[in-house]
Amino acid sequence: MDFAPDGLSGIVVEDADGRPARSTYRVLEIFCAEEGASRDGGGGGDATTAVTTAATCSLVEVKPKTGRKHQVRQHMGLALDAPLVGDTLYRKGKAARTPTAAAPLLTASGGKPGAVMFLHSAALELDHPVTGAKLHLSDPLPRTFDGLLASLRRQTKADVK
Repeated sequence: MDFAPDGLSGIVVEDADGRPARSTYRVLEIFCAEEGASRDGGGGGDATTAVTTAATCSLVEVKPKTGRKHQVRQHMGLALDAPLVGDTLYRKGKAARTPTAAAPLLTASGGKPGAVMFLHSAALELDHPVTGAKLHLSDPLPRTFDGLLASLRRQTKADVK
């Protein structure tokens, strides 16, 4: 694993079934979920920010460079110890730390564990099998994702005041 100096991006290389699996990732947003946070009121002096949370949720862009089964889930949950919200399999034996905002969305599927997972393929690039032309396919976030992100943003904004 290689991390960038900012700690928010890097490269994960893990063997999957004896074959290398490589992904790059970049943290786009970090949300403070569950418990409080505090920040200086903006007085301009020497101030520090202290954030303590029971669960932190992040929006992460992952670009798999190889195509292994469950690659993104394994890299996030096992290699980076940052399992996907809703993933019950790849979490190093730890109990799920689900943000309160996600709970209703996860149980909307009848409450079956692992039925809803917050993983979305926003874009896919490949060569057309006949013409060889580059194809770029994209898909917007599902409404449930938009709802969860909006809720996490509101909660984080309220917690950090």
